[in-house]
Amino acid sequence: MSMRVMRRHRGAILASATLAFGLVLTGCSSDDSEPTPEPETTTDAEEPEEDTRATVAHALDMDEITIYEEPSDDDASTDDAEVDDVLEATDYLQSAGDTPMVFLVNEERGDWLHADLPIRPNGSQGWLHADDVEIKRSPFHFEISLGDHNLKLYENDEVVLDEDIGVGTEDTPTPPGTYYIKELLQPPNPDGVYGTYAYGLSGYSDVIEEFEGGPGDLAIHGTNNPDGIGTDVSHGCMRMTNDNIDKLVEDYGLPLGTPVEVTE
Repeated sequence: MSMRVMRRHRGAILASATLAFGLVLTGCSSDDSEPTPEPETTTDAEEPEEDTRATVAHALDMDEITIYEEPSDDDASTDDAEVDDVLEATDYLQSAGDTPMVFLVNEERGDWLHADLPIRPNGSQGWLHADDVEIKRSPFHFEISLGDHNLKLYENDEVVLDEDIGVGTEDTPTPPGTYYIKELLQPPNPDGVYGTYAYGLSGYSDVIEEFEGGPGDLAIHGTNNPDGIGTDVSHGCMRMTNDNIDKLVEDYGLPLGTPVEVTE
């Protein structure tokens, strides 16, 4: 349920420092080393003729970013653009200050980017200005079928992982929608309810507004109960075996912003 102390993972190599910060994910059971670099958002794999990579905006400021309601009349300026919100990393990141804020871009219009936002309600979107972000591309995306209890990871158009998962119960269902990876965390106890790793997602439970002090955000994570794989077992998160979550992190090094499409 509540994971009080976790260790950051930033890339395929783990940082050795253990950080204390609260993480409450919806879908779970009842040295001073320098941090390692962020995961690369592109790979050395040959790109397809048609670029199917996801477009991801990394905020240049680690702490906050301005969200606009609409682009300005002058694409290059924000002077006459109406501010919708100033999103702070501490509002939604357990690893605020150490993980960049990222946004899944669905439209590029001049110097403006329309993007999915990691806030309630699910499906929230807003406009970012190009001066505030760095654009990266990810060749990966997930397709998750709740009814089939199945997760597929694609690299470009190729399925590279196809595995069973556990999903939300009837009372605490996993909400369908388009989400993306907002952060990667490593529990201090790999034999605990979160398993060896947890990918925090941009979406939230529709029925749990607060979960032991947290906002009820969704995740893909490991488990210490592999018998629950293939069943409706969680409070909304998607559970994998530890071997499979290890593959995602250590073999594929999924970048932040990787899309997660969840269907019934």
